[in-house]
Amino acid sequence: VNSYPSTSYPRDPVVIESSLMTPSQPFDMIRTPIHSSHSVMNRIPNNLETPMFRSSPTILNLSALNHSHGYYRLTQRINLSTFSDTSSKFSGTGPNYGNLIFLTSKTNDLDFKIYYQNVRGTRTKLKELVCAIPLVDYDVIVFTETWLKSYIYDSELGLDDFSIYRCDRETIKPNSEGGGVLIAVRKRFSSQLINIVNDSVETLFIKIQINKTPLILNAVYIPPSSSSDHYGKYVDLLDQVLLSHLDSVILLAGDYNAPSLTWSFSDDLKWLLSEGPSSSSDILINSTACYGLNQYNHIRNSLDRTLDLVFVNYDSVVVGNPYDVLLPIDGHHPPLLITLKIKANHKISLPSNKQRIFSFRKTNFELLREYL
Repeated sequence: VNSYPSTSYPRDPVVIESSLMTPSQPFDMIRTPIHSSHSVMNRIPNNLETPMFRSSPTILNLSALNHSHGYYRLTQRINLSTFSDTSSKFSGTGPNYGNLIFLTSKTNDLDFKIYYQNVRGTRTKLKELVCAIPLVDYDVIVFTETWLKSYIYDSELGLDDFSIYRCDRETIKPNSEGGGVLIAVRKRFSSQLINIVNDSVETLFIKIQINKTPLILNAVYIPPSSSSDHYGKYVDLLDQVLLSHLDSVILLAGDYNAPSLTWSFSDDLKWLLSEGPSSSSDILINSTACYGLNQYNHIRNSLDRTLDLVFVNYDSVVVGNPYDVLLPIDGHHPPLLITLKIKANHKISLPSNKQRIFSFRKTNFELLREYL
């Protein structure tokens, strides 16, 4: 069983209902009170149903959790009589499940967790990935530079509880090595691939329904020293997809390989501003600005650069270091945890973008100079 540092524990008290129930919302953790005989933090993944066998009126045996269905196998026994606060928000009602008891949280907030990592190849790391997946509770996993080939099946990745979407490099450039992107979405969320006309860019667009909120998630890998034309083709794909999804939350995550760009915070903004653009990165910055997309990744790599970028058109987002890393870390690409703060019972009102921004990506500057 993994444990978090004490600073990560929830502060809310936990109540275990005497009646059997089915959860209405997922929850992440249970914390026992600090007592000498049971001070261990037991972590439970963010599943909609977390069954526990009640072995007596006051003793809860957590060892009966079914690990094979994505749960953790816990060994801690909690004496329910030690819980002193019964005013917790943890409660629920539902059908009788025999000797199973369920916990749930009634909170209206949903932290939608997206794990992002440039993994620099997965073919030699499949065993590590298969072992790591059952120990995490991320809602979405995004990999760039997967280096996957068609002879490696989805079933070999250990992502049994996920809908898997892949764009291997060989589908774009036959008989070539490296590259590739992957998006895996928990099956409890409705998701679908957005079809695009694409013959050159390693990218995926997925639509995910989060309660009442549609999310358009894009993953992309742009190789180092790519031409302005390659960035332009990626921007054309953005236009192809985003123009028909302007009422959605839009999130772009990927290795853009634009080292000339530096990012810094402004005092009155939550996102970062770019400096030192080149002709290729100008194309990217102008296009994302047209859709109200701001860059939120502030984590720099071992060379003090930011190659992996996160563009979002919704400001209730946090980008930080993940608490569980799936694969070995490459110094040039620190992994990211992207958390969208979403109201579970309300449709998100996206900030209106009343400013008109023109894209000069296809401008004939030579003709413009002659005219001036």
